Parts: sequence; C-alpha cells; structure tokens
Amino acid sequence: MSKKVLITPEEIYQKIEEIYQAENGKKFISHLIKSFFPTDKALYIFEKKDKPIFCCISGIELVSKEEVMQMTFDTSPEEFGEYMKKTFTITTEEEEKKQEQVVHPVVKKLNGRILGVESAESDKYICKEVHQQLYNFYANHILHGD
Repeated sequence: MSKKVLITPEEIYQKIEEIYQAENGKKFISHLIKSFFPTDKALYIFEKKDKPIFCCISGIELVSKEEVMQMTFDTSPEEFGEYMKKTFTITTEEEEKKQEQVVHPVVKKLNGRILGVESAESDKYICKEVHQQLYNFYANHILHGD
C-alpha cells in the first residue's frame, strides 16, 4: 500500500484541513499543535532512528542530522571535486540549457528524504514544511475564532 507523498505547501495545508474536519482528526491536529508549538518545542531529529521514519502528514521519508552528517563524511574528495568542477564551469546560455542540473553529492545520497522534526511531547514526526503549514493552520483558525 503506497501513500501519496505531499510536496507543495498547498497540498499539505489542504491535508491538515481534511484531517481536522474528520471525526477523530480534530484531536490529532490539536495534539500536533500542542506538541510542536510554541516553536521551541520542535527540534530537528538529531539521532538516527532504528527504522525508517515518515512525516505523519506529508508521507515524506525523514532523516536525522546524524544521517546527513554521515553522508557528508562518506562523500569522497573525488565526488566533491567533480561537483565543484561542474558548479564553477563557465558556459554559454545555449550550453547551459543542454547541461544537466548539478546536484550536490549529499543531496543525491538523500534520495528525496528530508530532515525531520520531532517533539519530546509526541511520538509523531513531521517535516519542516508541515511544521510551517501547521503554524499557518493554527494562526488562521485563531484569526477566524476557532
């Protein structure tokens, strides 16, 4: 069973609204807001978890700072040198259009995973964009008297 991964801020905000409108969804979204706000309750995941973790709203696979650092250390000087060479190559506009996009070696190793956010008050994990959209949702509902 494959979940749709939400990427755009609009998709994420809409998903939060949909969950909130569901019968048990109001409790879940309220739990997330109470656990991750004020913003100092939310921290980037530092240590690698035993199993893969996913954002509970967007479905994106998450990584920890420890994993990102390990990928950085595992990047060979040759890989980094090749990246730097491609980055600083001077090309004409026509050549640039034909040229493939230059991607940092660590970004390649992440393979679409992004840094996760956790809270000591919850067993759920979210990504930064979900954290931002939860804030937007929270602020909108306060302004509308909810």
